[in-house]
Amino acid sequence: MAYQKLQVGLGTRVNPNDSFDIPNPSGEVYTGTADALTSETLLVDNNGDFIDKGIKPGMVVYNTSGASVYSSTVDSITDETTLVLSNNNLESFGQGSAYAIYTNIDNPGCVLYVGGGIDGVGDLDIITSSGSEVVLKNVLQGSFVPVQVKRVKAELTTATDILAFW
Repeated sequence: MAYQKLQVGLGTRVNPNDSFDIPNPSGEVYTGTADALTSETLLVDNNGDFIDKGIKPGMVVYNTSGASVYSSTVDSITDETTLVLSNNNLESFGQGSAYAIYTNIDNPGCVLYVGGGIDGVGDLDIITSSGSEVVLKNVLQGSFVPVQVKRVKAELTTATDILAFW
C-alpha cells in the first residue's frame, strides 16, 4: 500500500498571531539575550549588533525562553543595541529572555504539526498560502496538517504546541 511521505528540512515553533505570518527560518536567524527591557516596547541587548546584522522593521522576534512562544515584530532600530518592538509586554520579553530574530519573513507556506489540544483535539484558525482563511476543527494532537499555511491566527485557535515545517 502506497503512502505519502512527509519530508521536511526546516522547522520552528509557532506562535498563533493575528498580525503577522509564521517567520521562515531559511534566512539568517539572529539570536541573543535581552539585558534589559526599559519599557514595554524597548528590547536592549548590550551584545547586540542590530544595524550591522541588517535587522529591519517588520522582522519577527520570538522569545525562545521557556515552553511558551511569545512574538513581536521590529518597529524600529534605535541603535546597535536597542530595538523598538511593535507589540511587546513585560511578561513576554523580560530581562534575561533568549530571543531569535527571523530575517526572512516571507513564508511561502508550511505544513503544521499539532502537539496538543483540549482533550486531545484542537482547532486551527489558519490562512493558507493562497490567502484563504479557514478554521480546521478538531485536529488530533500528534497530527500533521498537510496544508500549505502562512499564518496561524490566535482568535479561534485552541490547538497547542504547534510546529511549522518547510
